Amino acid sequence: MNAIRRFSRLVEVARQLPEIEPPIDDPTDEEVDNYLAAQRTSMITIRELLLQPCRNRTPENGPSWRAAFENLQVIRNLARVLLRSSEAHERRDDLAGAVDEAKYCFRLGLAVRNGGLMTDYLVSVAVEGCGMHRLRRLRHIIPRELRREIIRYVEMHEAAREPYGAIADRDAVWDANFGAKIPKTTEESKDILYATELDAEERRIAEHAFREFHSGTPGEALSRRKQQFEEPDLRILSLQRLLRIELALMIRWRESGGYYPPLLEDLAPEYLSAVPLDPHSREPYRYRLTGEDRILYGLNAQQIDHGGLPGDVISVSCGAADLFLDMDDYDDQELNEPWRPGFVVRMAELFSLQWLTRTWILNSIKRIFRV
Repeated sequence: MNAIRRFSRLVEVARQLPEIEPPIDDPTDEEVDNYLAAQRTSMITIRELLLQPCRNRTPENGPSWRAAFENLQVIRNLARVLLRSSEAHERRDDLAGAVDEAKYCFRLGLAVRNGGLMTDYLVSVAVEGCGMHRLRRLRHIIPRELRREIIRYVEMHEAAREPYGAIADRDAVWDANFGAKIPKTTEESKDILYATELDAEERRIAEHAFREFHSGTPGEALSRRKQQFEEPDLRILSLQRLLRIELALMIRWRESGGYYPPLLEDLAPEYLSAVPLDPHSREPYRYRLTGEDRILYGLNAQQIDHGGLPGDVISVSCGAADLFLDMDDYDDQELNEPWRPGFVVRMAELFSLQWLTRTWILNSIKRIFRV
C-alpha cells in the first residue's frame, strides 16, 4: 500500500468514528474514557497507518475536490480524538503515552498537508495546533528524556513539512485547470448573490467577499490570497520553534542548577542542533534574562516588536501583541462573523469551484478551525 492509498484508508477508518465533542458541552472525563474504549480497535488501526508514510492526493477534478472537502470534518474529529486521548493518558500519569498521542496529531497534520491543496493545508495547521496544545501543556511535567525526545521529533517534523509556497503554487495551477467560470463583472456577481437565500449577516459577508474579489487585477488578487494565507503557517511554525527552544532552556536550567544561558546561541549544539530563527523576521527570537527568570517570544506577522507584550491569537494576528508559546492561554475575543460549516457548504454548492468561492472556504476554515 503506497502513501496515498494509506491516507485514503486512514480517512475511511476515521469516518467511522462518532463525533467526540457534542455541539454545545464538552464531554466529561468519563464520557471520553468510554468513547476511547469503544473506539479502541479503530484507533489502533489509525495509529498503525500514521506510523507509516501517508500523503494526501491532489484531486483530479472539481467533483473529486468536493468529495475531498467533505473529509475535512472527519480529519478535524480525529484530531480531537487524539487530543482527548492524550489528556486521558495524562490523567493516568502515562506521560509518555500523552506525548505519543500528541505526536500522532503532528503525523496526521503531515498526511493532510503534503500533496494537498490550500483547504487541506489550513486544516493541517489546525491539526498541528492540537498537537502543539498538548506538548506545550505537558512540557512542565514531563521528564528530561521526554523533553529531549520532543525537541528531536518537532525538528524532524518541520523538515518533513511540504513548504507553503509549493502548496500555494499547486493550488493556483489546480484552480486554473479545474475552477469553474468566474463572474467577469460585479453585476454578474450580484446576480448570483441575490439569487441565493442568505440571512442578513451572511449576505453582508458575501457582499464584502465580492467587493474584495473584484478589486485589482486577477494576478494581484492571486498574489494577495497567497500572502494572506501564509500567516497561519508562519505562526504554527514559529510556535513549534519556540517549543524547541523552551524545552532546551528548561533542560539547561535543570542541569546548570537553576541558571539560564545569557544567549540562545549557548543552547547549541548540546541542547539544540542549531538555534532556529523566527520565521516572521528571519532573525533570532527575542530573548533576555529578567533576574532569575527569562523572556522568550517571537514577532507577529507585521514584525512589530512590543518588547514582550503577550496577547491572544487575535491580538497577535492584528500586530497588537508579541507571539508567545502560551498565546492560547489568553482569552480570545468573540468572533463576530457567522463562519459556520453550513454556510461554507451552501456557498460551495451555489458557486461550484470558482476562485471566489474557494477563497470564502479558505477564510471560513481559518475561522472554524481557529488558525
